Amino acid sequence: MAGKISFLKSDIPVSTALPFVVLGIFWLFSFGTLEPALVWLAHLPKILRHAGAHGPRPYSPDDYLMFWAVGHISAGGAASSVYVQHAFAAWEGAHSPGHVFGDPFVYPPLTMLLTRPLAWVGYWPGFLLWTSAIMGSAVLILRRAGLPWPIIVTGCLGPAVVFGIAIGQISLLACALSIAALLRLEAAPMRSGILAALAAIKPQDGLVVPFAMLARQRYRPIMAGMLTVLIMGALASLLFGPEMWAAYWKHGASTADNLLTVHVPQIISKTGHGRYTNFFISVFWMLREEHVPLVVSLVAQAVAACGAVAVVFQAWRKPVVNPLARIALTVFLGSFLTPYAFTHDLAGYTFMIAALAWQRRRLEATDVLLFAWPGYSPFVTGLLHIAPTPLIIAWAAKRAWDAMHTLPALPEMAASHDASNVVPVQN
Repeated sequence: MAGKISFLKSDIPVSTALPFVVLGIFWLFSFGTLEPALVWLAHLPKILRHAGAHGPRPYSPDDYLMFWAVGHISAGGAASSVYVQHAFAAWEGAHSPGHVFGDPFVYPPLTMLLTRPLAWVGYWPGFLLWTSAIMGSAVLILRRAGLPWPIIVTGCLGPAVVFGIAIGQISLLACALSIAALLRLEAAPMRSGILAALAAIKPQDGLVVPFAMLARQRYRPIMAGMLTVLIMGALASLLFGPEMWAAYWKHGASTADNLLTVHVPQIISKTGHGRYTNFFISVFWMLREEHVPLVVSLVAQAVAACGAVAVVFQAWRKPVVNPLARIALTVFLGSFLTPYAFTHDLAGYTFMIAALAWQRRRLEATDVLLFAWPGYSPFVTGLLHIAPTPLIIAWAAKRAWDAMHTLPALPEMAASHDASNVVPVQN
């Protein structure tokens, strides 16, 4: 007879209770990735006293500083200068209330539509509004798309999500838009296309969605998405000037390319932040961490991307038992489509790990490891000089593939999918 644990006057089997105990331990220690938030809290008294100009200046959330600077510069009539790295870094140094990390702005001009309102608020009030708006919008989008509250709440507590919020990243919002687009693809295809297009604020987090649409031969949402992107582009040109597109392709895109072509030690030297490369999670950087030649790493990334797309097509062309597991598989494989992938880009992965466990109505030890992994990934890479995150994601994808064909869909989730694309469980 299996052992049991007494909890609240109930006897719970050890096999049921142990994963929850391990999850609590892993969850707590994985928050070591939240150093930015902890340091910010430590400096909070100085921030509140406006003492940043005297002595050591308060910590500044890296990515938020970049977005805040873009918002203010674009409002000043020199939007294209955000892509000129030396000018952008100089502005940050002159206006930042904290340490300047030196992140170049390499996002497309569409992202500036999101940062523009930051010009209306000060730095620290803006940080509060920015992070609250990202978290609140993501939760609202996922809930409106039909994702149950237990999955949403659990996902928001995941290390990848909380870390992204702590540094002011927009990955959570882009991932939420992509998940919602996949969830609504069958029931509301036009809305799905618009949601997928809005994810262009951070394109690498939504690249996989159009492939799912193509595989399902849903051309209307593709057209709706293209029209939405064109409208966003026109609005960005109207607000910031058409010259910013030339600046993006001349400076922004080339800076992003340089991130891939320089050696890892050079990145560390240029940024002054030795742990920066520990947060890369792509196949490309897994190989570069082992000093694999640049060309070989790029080819391997391309092969991984093509393989991921092929699996997505196969998954979406045939009926499945569990549509939510297919969405999880698609989100996982999306991480293989780009070399520009960081720990905080695993926000969508986090929600989907929670979704699979929730649908199974049973938490397994593997769920615990996969859910907490984004919190441990930077430390494993930094200490052991290996970057196994793509292998972890592939493991999660394999589990999602199996669940897609065997795990019965819960009624409240199956109702939002095309019945012709769902098959009964084969006993």
